[in-house]
Amino acid sequence: MSSYNPAFSDNSNNYTTQNLLILSGVAFGFIIVLIAIAILCERFYCRRWNQNTAVVPDAPRSHNTVYGLSPSTIAHLPTFGYKRYDNEGSGGGSWLQCAVCLSMVQEGEEVRQVPICKHMFHQECIDMWFYSHSTCPLCRTKVEGPEEVKVRDNQNTTTPPASPV
Repeated sequence: MSSYNPAFSDNSNNYTTQNLLILSGVAFGFIIVLIAIAILCERFYCRRWNQNTAVVPDAPRSHNTVYGLSPSTIAHLPTFGYKRYDNEGSGGGSWLQCAVCLSMVQEGEEVRQVPICKHMFHQECIDMWFYSHSTCPLCRTKVEGPEEVKVRDNQNTTTPPASPV
């Protein structure tokens, strides 16, 4: 026959409740420690990131800073109708792709040629580019206007010394 022992039953319930409370306390403490570590790490890394990415004020810009070419300089660049190069009548030729709009240049379309590097582009595309840039979009060669070329040529030209009298 089985007998009911209340002392044994109460004792096992106490152990179960006590174990559950201890386990809950340990889990709660563990979660608190994890949150504290996360907050400390976040503060450390944010402070470190902010120090590495400190905002450096821009140098004051002068009002006469020019980023692109002047309209007169752009107008002096060579412009002509594009004609596809034909390789001795073999039918194979060289097609030109405008590096600004990435479209193929069709025969007869107006193109501009950069004088120094000889790269060619649609006239509308390169004109828009030169309003905000002063270099070739392909090779980054500085584009000079006729006034700058004259000054540079004059600086490179030396006058012969006067003959002694």
